[in-house]
Amino acid sequence: MFNGTADLPLAKAANRATPRLGGTVTYILTVTNAGPATATAVRVAGVLPAGVEYVAGSITGGTACKAAGAPTLS
Repeated sequence: MFNGTADLPLAKAANRATPRLGGTVTYILTVTNAGPATATAVRVAGVLPAGVEYVAGSITGGTACKAAGAPTLS
């Protein structure tokens, strides 16, 4: 029985608008479930800006998978 869909807004923020060369930028992705249904097997993927390199092991709050040079959180 189908009881509706999940509403999953995604917010993205960075701790530095203009990082220095060789510096660190922290991206914060926040996914919330506004309901009404439960969300399962949610996956968030994105492309890093040119010149930004993903640091392995720096994702928290899920399972990280580095595919095609960009992390995916599920």
